Amino acid sequence: MNKIVKSLSVALSLMVAVSLKGVGQAAQEGLKYLDAEQFSKAKTTLEKLVQDAPTEENHFHLGYYQLNMGELNAAKVTFEKGVAIATANKSKMYLNQIGLGAVKLANKDRAGAKADFDLIIKESKSKNPDVLFRIGEAYTLFPECKDCNDPAEAVRLIDLAMEKKKDANYYIAKGDAFYIKNDGGPAMTAYENAIALNATNAAKIRTRMGKLWMQGKLYPDAKSNYEKAIEAQPTFAPAYRQLGDYYVTFQKYDKAAEMFKKYLELADTDDAAKLRYAKLAFTAKDFTNALTTLNEIKDRVQDPIVYRLIGHSLFEMGKPTEAIAQIKDFLSKATADRILGMDYGYIGRAYAAIEDPATKVSNDSLAYLNMEKAISMKDSSFNYFGKIGEMQFKAKNYAKAANAYQRSIEASRKASPNDYFYYANAVYMQASRVSKDSTSYAAAIKAWGKVAEIFGDSSPNAFYYQAISMRSIEGQTPTGRALPYYESFIKAATKDATKNKKNLIDTYNYLGNYNLLITKDTMKATEYYNETLKLDAANADATQGLASLAVPTTPSPIAVPAPK
Repeated sequence: MNKIVKSLSVALSLMVAVSLKGVGQAAQEGLKYLDAEQFSKAKTTLEKLVQDAPTEENHFHLGYYQLNMGELNAAKVTFEKGVAIATANKSKMYLNQIGLGAVKLANKDRAGAKADFDLIIKESKSKNPDVLFRIGEAYTLFPECKDCNDPAEAVRLIDLAMEKKKDANYYIAKGDAFYIKNDGGPAMTAYENAIALNATNAAKIRTRMGKLWMQGKLYPDAKSNYEKAIEAQPTFAPAYRQLGDYYVTFQKYDKAAEMFKKYLELADTDDAAKLRYAKLAFTAKDFTNALTTLNEIKDRVQDPIVYRLIGHSLFEMGKPTEAIAQIKDFLSKATADRILGMDYGYIGRAYAAIEDPATKVSNDSLAYLNMEKAISMKDSSFNYFGKIGEMQFKAKNYAKAANAYQRSIEASRKASPNDYFYYANAVYMQASRVSKDSTSYAAAIKAWGKVAEIFGDSSPNAFYYQAISMRSIEGQTPTGRALPYYESFIKAATKDATKNKKNLIDTYNYLGNYNLLITKDTMKATEYYNETLKLDAANADATQGLASLAVPTTPSPIAVPAPK
């Protein structure tokens, strides 16, 4: 009889061990789904585990999933249930207590979380490496929130854990802590140690290594690690997303769109996943697929960001009127903290893009109004000053155009060389078309001088417009102050005489007239007139100038031209 009882006891023990092993494997499977951003599968797997085996560990894993998904209230409830089970069982695992501390971290109560963690460490006497690791890991779960993480404390605790036990997950969390600190060398070492210890999570680790290389702008190494992640686990969706971001960095939008499409195929196919994909597709300038996906889910997804993305996509696809309606819909639905300057910027750009002569004045007015709103909200996603300057220039409001370009220069840490060019052009047009006074022309000379300083010989017209601005200051009697600018123009322009033909002819004729009438240097005058005739054999001014060398006459005055 005793033998039978003993045999039954052994059999039951084996059954329980096998059952627990199965539960553990299921938990790991659920967490792998979470890592792979297959969130629906992760949720289903972990919720079923809690339902089938409501243990302390299983509650922690479900709460961990909810915490990572930002479902803080649900996570708190799950962890509290786990604590109740641990208390009833007199468990010393502390997993769910750590989970509750992590919820406090997520809510930016770092002091409260630390108090909880310190008490757990004291009660466990710093002897349990998994407790130390989980607390250290908690300090890395919210990398974007400075009030929610503490990478230095994470490293300290994980190092204490590793004095007692070596585990690949410990190294991953340590690498994450160094990543948050922007300390690339130690982070990479930690990730490499994780792979060396256990290559099971190679895709997850390689993806992290790729992000680290991207952070350090070592792009070939980043791409290589993303590709190795995919090689290790072809179904690991985050690697495709990160590789897509890599291609966006190099403006290879077709490849980026391809990677993001693959990401959608591998990640969840629910509406939340489709919204994530739409955001990525928009980033990759795959506006058609972004819009198709957004229209598919817009009636089911409550997040008003759908309307923003639809509006932005419609604008990029050349449908400004429809874009305005969608973005305004977003503004009416979104809370104030979610509204960006970019939203007003897109509305302004959309009004500017409407091609309707009947409403142009009012549309332009609304364009200026909304773009100025975007500027006031410090949106730097687009050069609104440049767009305002372009519009004002086309409207022949040259002073306002110059002001816009000047603001663009002042607002930028490193202004675009083109901004200086457009600013100088607007200042010159204001001087030549409106002001026509020496002060305005002097401002034009100064503005074009900055362009000449930046572009050098690659922008011959910078010297040319300095010259004709000085001519305007001189009036009918040349003083020679324009000569250095003309000489610099000739030096730069003759490198491509065909392209600069018109302004070269004007320059040679001016210099011919100057030497004929002012310096009386007939040899130089002849030389310059002949240079004109090389470019235009029938040029009347040069022909008349050469004729006057034999019979003194006054050549026709040359009008000061305007820039194109």
